[in-house]
Order: sequence, then structure tokens, then C-alpha cells
Amino acid sequence: MCSRSKTSGFTLLELMVAVAILAILLTIGIPSFSNFIDSSQRRAISEGLASAVKVARSEAVTRGVETTLCRRNSAGTACSNAADWSVGWLVVPSGAAPVRVWDAVPGEHGLTLNTTEQMITFTPMGGVKNQNTFDFSLSYGDGNIGGYKVTAIGGFEVEEN
Repeated sequence: MCSRSKTSGFTLLELMVAVAILAILLTIGIPSFSNFIDSSQRRAISEGLASAVKVARSEAVTRGVETTLCRRNSAGTACSNAADWSVGWLVVPSGAAPVRVWDAVPGEHGLTLNTTEQMITFTPMGGVKNQNTFDFSLSYGDGNIGGYKVTAIGGFEVEEN
């Protein structure tokens, strides 16, 4: 009796069909994934800036001294006098070392965070010094995609475009 051996595996045609289906799925999925990453980065920037405002205001009230939220220098040890906050920011109580430092805005996708203000100072009562409001813009390439506002009473608002 002659027995036939069975071979297991995939044929070339089955592999080509599987590769074609995978290519179609990746073509559909990758742009959506890129949008998801951009959206996540914008949300992270928003949450980081909102957290910094809350920490600065809380430190001012808790310590009873003016506390500043400002753009950080490249070392992350002090405030810097520039409008581009994409390098990160920090919270500094008056006469003390920084209590919290935030890292740079993720720049892989061209996101930048700008404002005309160099710093925001909170009073021991929790309000913004000189009762000013501060506007930040989040841009992608050449276009503005959203913004943030710190109100005179120390609140934080998101403005989406």
C-alpha cells in the first residue's frame, strides 16, 4: 500500500492574498493612527499647561508668596525671556527653587506653543498679578490649531479651532 504524505503550510497564492489584505488594512489604518497621535499630543500639551497653571496657583496660595509660571531655560533650572514655550515651562515660587518642571512640547509633528507673555505670576490670593489674561496658541506648521487662555482669576480655558 502506498501512502501519501500530507504537507502542511500555505500556498503561494494564500500568502499573496494575506499580504494584499494586510497592505489594504495598513493603508487605511496608518493615516488614522497619525491623526490619533497628533490628537494625543495636543491633549497632552493642554493637560500639561492646565496642570502647570493649577500648580502655580496652588503654590502661591499655600506658600503665601507670588509664584511664577514661565518658559524654562534649556537646563530647566530657571525662567527664560522668550515667547516660545515649546521648550517646556516651570513653576517658581518667589525666592525659591523651581517646584515643578515640564518637558518640551513633542516636536516630531511640528507642534509649537507660543504666547506674547514671558511669564504668568500668581498672587498669594490665587489671582493673576495685574489682573491680566494670557493667551497661548498651539500651531501646527503655519496654521493655528487651537489655543489656551489663563484668566485673571487663575482659571484655564481651552479654545479649539
